[in-house]
Amino acid sequence: MSLLTKLFPATVKYRVLCILTLIMLILTIVPAIQFYRLYMQNTVKLMTEEGVQIHNTILNTLAYRGKSMAMLASTVAENNKVINSFANNDRKALLEETGPLFALFKKKYNVNVFHFHKPPATSFLRLHKPGKFGDDLSGFRFTVVEANKTKKPIVGLEKGKFGLSSRAVMPVTDGNTHLGTVEVGIPLDSELLKQIKEIYHNDISLVGKTDNGFKFIAKSHNLTLPVSQFPFLDQLFKDNKTVTRRVSKDGKELVTTYGPVHDFEGNVMAILAVPVDITENIANAKKTVLAIIGLCLGILSVAQYD
Repeated sequence: MSLLTKLFPATVKYRVLCILTLIMLILTIVPAIQFYRLYMQNTVKLMTEEGVQIHNTILNTLAYRGKSMAMLASTVAENNKVINSFANNDRKALLEETGPLFALFKKKYNVNVFHFHKPPATSFLRLHKPGKFGDDLSGFRFTVVEANKTKKPIVGLEKGKFGLSSRAVMPVTDGNTHLGTVEVGIPLDSELLKQIKEIYHNDISLVGKTDNGFKFIAKSHNLTLPVSQFPFLDQLFKDNKTVTRRVSKDGKELVTTYGPVHDFEGNVMAILAVPVDITENIANAKKTVLAIIGLCLGILSVAQYD
């Protein structure tokens, strides 16, 4: 006969057990819930920091690529043979001189834009498309306009006919005479984001504005952009700041960092989205909470039938 049976009648024992059970549940469940909330807060904080770190890494990568393009463009702009051909408006000679350079730049640095311009922004020679020249670029190639206007190098992101690229536009001078500019660009495309994904194991998206809403400029995945996200993205473009959002998508729990990507003038030209998967973290937290509650119930069950 148990001690509780000796001290209390069955009815009293039952009531005491109910009260003890309730107290034990409260003492167990409340701390368990607090543990879960604290664990999730810390998880979201850590994953947010990771997302911001990846975001900053990509921006630093773009800045580095821009500087690399500036070095290549500067080397071309200071080449005497290039200067002479450009000064004489000898497109054929300029193509012969710089064609091998473009092949080298393309192979070694993935350069997709190599372009000479006459002021204010007239195409003189596209190494990537030599058959097309003479067209006015002033309506959308503002780096070219600015470099020819100020006669100073312009480095940064800009969208052109070949997509979004890190571009360096360098003045070409013959003595004190400004001849025009030469531009070298490298794409900001899905291939770059896939390379970064291999390092961090996170899918990355670059979202840009269109006349009808938004679209992926580059991405490391095969997902589509839902129309329901358009108002949120529109606000991000207006606010021009980095934000974090927890979302559920395709059965996964994600903490996604959204940050602006700026052009050479500091205007928001795209939103970089970096999701970090916390599905496993949540599952582990829930297992821990359930284990604690289950242990408590087991102890109570043993005590009840003692």
